[in-house]
Amino acid sequence: MKRSYLIQRLLKPPTLPENKKDKLFSVMAFGGGLKNGGLSDEAMKLLRKIFLFDYMGSAEFGWGTVPKALEKIVQLRDKYIATRAKVPYYYREWCFDKDAPKDRRGEVEIGVICQKSDLEEVISRIKVWADDNSKGKPESDLKERTLFPLACSGIDRSILRGEGWLELDNGFFWFIDDEMFQKTANLFGISVES
Repeated sequence: MKRSYLIQRLLKPPTLPENKKDKLFSVMAFGGGLKNGGLSDEAMKLLRKIFLFDYMGSAEFGWGTVPKALEKIVQLRDKYIATRAKVPYYYREWCFDKDAPKDRRGEVEIGVICQKSDLEEVISRIKVWADDNSKGKPESDLKERTLFPLACSGIDRSILRGEGWLELDNGFFWFIDDEMFQKTANLFGISVES
């Protein structure tokens, strides 16, 4: 596997009436200078039923990077697996409010969609990204933060909360939201292991 550098955060779509969703989707920025980040309108319509792409703030996430990763998954989907695993997490609370929750540790079940041959390494990397103490490790040197430990902690800091991630360098997904995991696997024609 190549070194991971770009990880696209995926948001759970808000529960809104269809007419309001269209308005929301039309103002959300994604993908640099390309409409839908380079994805076709049909592809975006399918994906928006499952997740939204978070704005990552760096040009590297635009200009067709996401479509290339998704295309790789489509082309190699026969080599992919969709399975669940449990990973430990550590979230360091940065809030200065004395009544705010403090650091949180625990275990979270994730859904992973990756090449079968990469599963062990993928889970190993996800474990690093789940630990706010992993700064300085080569695997934690990413272009933008995943916010994965925050999502694992259950602290809700926004209306649109990241519950899935797409690693763009090797082409794999992981989710803490089981519905997003199952729908994504189904979209790509990958059976979820029991």
